[in-house]
Amino acid sequence: MRSFVKTLIRSPVYFLRQLSSAAFVSLVPQIVTMETIEELVTELLKSKEANFIHGAMVSMEMLINRCNE
Repeated sequence: MRSFVKTLIRSPVYFLRQLSSAAFVSLVPQIVTMETIEELVTELLKSKEANFIHGAMVSMEMLINRCNE
């Protein structure tokens, strides 16, 4: 399920990227948060797609904020 939602963070629609990032973060168990951030960073380094870069960064921000709560 998480991988399907993750594909939606590439959407060209700004609002959908934000919604799918929130859904993706809600599906990530707290225990694998850092692994998920590292995975997103690895994918970011390989990508030149602006929509994915934005969606991944929004997701990482949400994951980091969740850790700080």
